[in-house]
Amino acid sequence: MHQLKDDDFFEIRIAGVITDYDVKVLTNFYQPLLGAIGLSLYLTLEHIYPFAQMEPLDHRFLWQRMDVSRTDFLIARNRLEALGLLRTYYKKEHKIHFYYYELYAPKDAYHFLDDPILKGTLVKFIGERATQKLAHAFKIDEPFSDVEEVSSKFVDVFQPDFNDPAYRIEIENYASSYQVQDISYAFLADVFFTELSAQGYINKKALSHDEVEQIEKLATLYGFSEKTLARLVIMAYQPDNKLGKRINFEQFKGFLQEEAKYAYINRDARTSRRAPTIIHGGSLTAKQINEMELMPPIEYLSKLQKGTQLAAADVRLLDDLSTNFHLENGVINALISKVLEINHNNLSRAYVEKIAATLVRAEVYTAIDTLNYFDEANSRKNPVSSKEKDQVSAKDIKVENSNQDDSDINATLAALEAQLQKKKG
Repeated sequence: MHQLKDDDFFEIRIAGVITDYDVKVLTNFYQPLLGAIGLSLYLTLEHIYPFAQMEPLDHRFLWQRMDVSRTDFLIARNRLEALGLLRTYYKKEHKIHFYYYELYAPKDAYHFLDDPILKGTLVKFIGERATQKLAHAFKIDEPFSDVEEVSSKFVDVFQPDFNDPAYRIEIENYASSYQVQDISYAFLADVFFTELSAQGYINKKALSHDEVEQIEKLATLYGFSEKTLARLVIMAYQPDNKLGKRINFEQFKGFLQEEAKYAYINRDARTSRRAPTIIHGGSLTAKQINEMELMPPIEYLSKLQKGTQLAAADVRLLDDLSTNFHLENGVINALISKVLEINHNNLSRAYVEKIAATLVRAEVYTAIDTLNYFDEANSRKNPVSSKEKDQVSAKDIKVENSNQDDSDINATLAALEAQLQKKKG
């Protein structure tokens, strides 16, 4: 990577809306982790944003404005990036170097304290008592009790006529929304190797890069902690084999599947990989979409089953969706949710794999795209008359599943295939 110099140019992008409330959260919750210079850098980038739109700015301008050294700036920038407040991009054109800084809003107080890693780090820095005081200071008022609400309703006051053409006009929405960036709590290789050494005296050089990559992928699927992964790897480790062949992955996956069946009993086996994020809009609630996108499929299915033991066949199916179909976790979770909804809570392998193949061909990569794909296919399967369209919004159209049989399932598959052909066309 290029060594940052004072004459390197930079541009700024504000990803969403940053409010006065965000500044309060930054000052109280983030500043102990960022340091004073880190907070100053965040606020400075936000405030000089209009100047950066008018003319190219170099880092000399930024360091003079903040009265900091290059080293102080880099430390502050790294902390902002680590906390999900900043994303940095780099490009070289001829001999000119450009940095692109993308600024994100902080998590609100509730989601900061709801994140075990952020909360735990804050406790480490300022102590439990001070953290508890912060939580109390940001407490909102309790709702009124023992009273009757007499507020007016929208329809009573404005009496909207939904047949009016005004309600069907499409307006391109360029307005900004409140956005936060996920903090990546991916597979922690250093922690894994520390556990591997402590539990089995296995050096990290004993495993190949490809083996570690495969372990990381399985870790993301199952959501187990590095300590649990190390224990299972040791059980599948074959030291006499040559480098790159020392882990029996069939055996390792068997151990993972067996562990997953009973993981609801041992909560310590799991680890939180990513902090929850705020997602706006969509036909499902933000919480439901967040869970699909962020939870490991094994944990997500266990949650759908109220924490009960998973069937071995179901665990193997989730493993195959990740390993053989290469589906992202969010897609797997959304697929499982929709199949259970459509198929009377029956997780049929043949049915799931047929839909999975369609999603692969349609190049679907996220939970919300998967849900939209199903909704569009269902709209094709259950067309609505033009008169009904005037009265019913698209998100209200849904398939009634109470009387579905094999023919209806086949109709869903056909609709998904038709949707794929439409997308290709």
